Amino acid sequence: MPVAQKSGKLLAHRIHDRIIGEKSEKEIMKNSTDYSFIPTTVFSPTEYSFVGLSEEEAIKAHGNDNVEVYHREVTPLQLSIVKGNLKSSYMKLIVLKSENEKVIGMHYFGPGADEVIAGYAVAMKLGLRKEHLDSSIGIHPSTSEEFYTMDITKRSGEDYAKTNC
Repeated sequence: MPVAQKSGKLLAHRIHDRIIGEKSEKEIMKNSTDYSFIPTTVFSPTEYSFVGLSEEEAIKAHGNDNVEVYHREVTPLQLSIVKGNLKSSYMKLIVLKSENEKVIGMHYFGPGADEVIAGYAVAMKLGLRKEHLDSSIGIHPSTSEEFYTMDITKRSGEDYAKTNC
């Protein structure tokens, strides 16, 4: 359901509940839209999707020393068979160090980005941490599985391009 529809539906429930007067304000406010983990996609020739905070927003809100950014560049399998292919995917995982590397932002630029990020949005709403990804197994071979194996941080300065399966 699109954000506007969901927000409108929840607003209608709040108005109804206030008119009826049978619920407390706290119960009524449970029908408020949570805008913090809404997945968003830019539908361009190569899609870009994200959920949560950007790297800049995370640093501004939590401080540079409290934010860790894992990242990876990979050639999607369906593009790797094309000789001379220059297309790659890029992904970032932004975590809050002070909260056991709670994931506060995920960004993905590549094929099927809308479908990839949609599932992670639910996990983030439920408190996804980096260790949850590390201890899970992604679908192989897919670009999305790279979220489960990220170990290179921007801070490290190491090469983040993955060159093999």
